[in-house]
Amino acid sequence: MNDEQLDYALHRLKEGKSRCLKAGNWAYLDLNGGLHKIVNEGYYSQWKCDMWVHSYWHKGSWCAGVIGYSKSACISKINKESWPIWVEGFGKTAAWLEGAE
Repeated sequence: MNDEQLDYALHRLKEGKSRCLKAGNWAYLDLNGGLHKIVNEGYYSQWKCDMWVHSYWHKGSWCAGVIGYSKSACISKINKESWPIWVEGFGKTAAWLEGAE
C-alpha cells in the first residue's frame, strides 16, 4: 500500500471501526477519534496465545501502547483509556479537517 492509498484508507475510517492494511496489521479509530495501529506479532509461548501489540499516533510519531491476546481485546483496552485525537499525519491537517466538515 503506497502513501496515497494509506491516506485514502485512513481518512475513511469511522470512529469505532478498524481496517486491515495487510495481513495481521490493522488501523483502528477509537471512539474518541484517536488513530491506532494494532499488529499481530504471532504466538507468544509465555502467554500461550497470540500477542497483539498496539501503538497510537501522537505528535507526528507512533507511541507504544497496550498488549492484548486478540485484536478485540486490544480494542476493548483502547476504548477504556483516553488517547490523543488524530489531528495530523498521513496527510491529515487542520486545513483538511475544516474542509471535511
